[in-house]
Formats: sequence, C-alpha cells, structure tokens
Amino acid sequence: MDLLLPIMTVLLIAVGAFCLFTAMDNADRLRLNRKKGLTDRRFADEMAAAGLAWKSRE
Repeated sequence: MDLLLPIMTVLLIAVGAFCLFTAMDNADRLRLNRKKGLTDRRFADEMAAAGLAWKSRE
C-alpha cells in the first residue's frame, strides 16, 4: 500500500507524456496536410457543399 502513490504517479506521468506527444504528432500532421495545396482544400469544400445540398433536399 505504501508503493501505491509512487506507482500511480509514475503511471500518470507516463500516460500524460504519451498523450502530449500524440497530440503534438497529430498537430504536425494536420499542419502538413493544410499546407498541401489549395486544390485539395477546394475539392474538400466542393464535397462539403454537395453534402449540404443533399441534406437540404431531404
């Protein structure tokens, strides 16, 4: 029982570090995808607009 606090502390620090680095990696990937080009963004905007058009018809 005396080791419960140190073990939980180390475990929570490890989980927090994992989440932090995962979030940083995800942010880097999103930033790189945004810089890819306007053609991809324009295509995504067209697809989103088409989706909204279909929803308005229902």
